[in-house]
Amino acid sequence: MVEAPAVMIFTIVVGALIILFFVVVSLSQGESAERNIRAGSLQRLDALLKNAGAARDSANNITIIDQTLEYECQKIDSQIEHRIGYQGDDSIPLMGTLLFAPKTLEGGNLLVYSKAADVPYRAANVLYLSTPSFRVKLDTPIPGYPANFVKTDSRPTRLVVAGDSPPRGNTVGVKPADASMQYGTVVYAARAATDTPKTAFYVGESLLIGAIVSETSTSYLCGFDAYRQQVNWVNSIERERARALASSASPACKPYYNDEPFATIDALTNTQAKPANTFTLNDARDWFEAQQRLTLLNDNLILGDACAWIY
Repeated sequence: MVEAPAVMIFTIVVGALIILFFVVVSLSQGESAERNIRAGSLQRLDALLKNAGAARDSANNITIIDQTLEYECQKIDSQIEHRIGYQGDDSIPLMGTLLFAPKTLEGGNLLVYSKAADVPYRAANVLYLSTPSFRVKLDTPIPGYPANFVKTDSRPTRLVVAGDSPPRGNTVGVKPADASMQYGTVVYAARAATDTPKTAFYVGESLLIGAIVSETSTSYLCGFDAYRQQVNWVNSIERERARALASSASPACKPYYNDEPFATIDALTNTQAKPANTFTLNDARDWFEAQQRLTLLNDNLILGDACAWIY
């Protein structure tokens, strides 16, 4: 009589353990399936970003899983890596992409905008990733700034102030060095009362937009380094092309291929070789002025004897 209840208790315990085992296995398989879905979503996002990067000055909406994404730009030795992943999961590298984005991207609806980086020749397409909830309000128009990222109501995610007013709160200060706004200073507001504002510099619309879209100076400077590495690589190609033109030019065109184009490209190369954390406003000016000189040299070729372009 005593053995029957013991057998029943044993049977119940064993049954409970079996049920628990299958519940754990089911939950594990469910979590694994969700991770696989998120991983597939990231791969799709990577492919869509590559497609967006192939188009000049385009704007696209991307719909993915409605969960929080985290973006990171990191520098390992001399290599720059952009990574993105769902919060709490492993991230993936975005290979071959020049990207600026805020650290956190909420929701499953993303905005991606591409802009050609002309320095002055086309070097790359730069991508800017955002969401409908991350918009800025410009207190003065900024040339080339994508309308997709501008918020017109009174409660912007980020206010961009041009001039000498010190940035406060979630504000970015832009101090152009001239009326064209083509180079200047970007100031990020201090995150805490004990912090000091962080200063960085930009050259051209591509970097200015990147500085505004980036959430922190650290993220922007990392993207800046990736940008300058790309344009510096293109500089080396353009320099060899100019040398080939100089060696095969007709007598009427040879005077145009003197030392000045090479000196100008070298000036660009030397300025762009400086890491973002040592880059100064004077470097930004030298970069901008070298671009202007190279553009003028190119225009003279066309207006003069219809010689082949330097770039």
